[in-house]
Amino acid sequence: MASRTYLDTHVAVWLYGGRTKAITAAARRALIAGDLYLSPMVILEIDFMREIGRVHESGERIYRELSKRSGLAISETPFAEIVFEASAQSWTKDPFDRIIVAEAAVYGASLVTKDPDIHDHYAHALWE
Repeated sequence: MASRTYLDTHVAVWLYGGRTKAITAAARRALIAGDLYLSPMVILEIDFMREIGRVHESGERIYRELSKRSGLAISETPFAEIVFEASAQSWTKDPFDRIIVAEAAVYGASLVTKDPDIHDHYAHALWE
């Protein structure tokens, strides 16, 4: 059984846009080797980014396309579990990062992200 691997928002957007060269070789290997999951919070963050003009597609569309391409699944972790874990993520005040990291942390799962703050605070963050 492959390991559970979560995608951070920018990774999902880059994969959707075909920007695989923006993703390190180590991160690409993790994407190939793991069972890929997306926190529903990523979909919401993408929609916020769309509202301010940073992306052009909806979070749902990006998720559905990536699901077809790679088998990416929406995580169905009970929200209460995520919130309890997010309460321990006091290193950030960004609600998106807090929930995305917390959801991966519930499982001790990998989180593919370039974000240096996440790397400083989540032992299972992958990039290099």
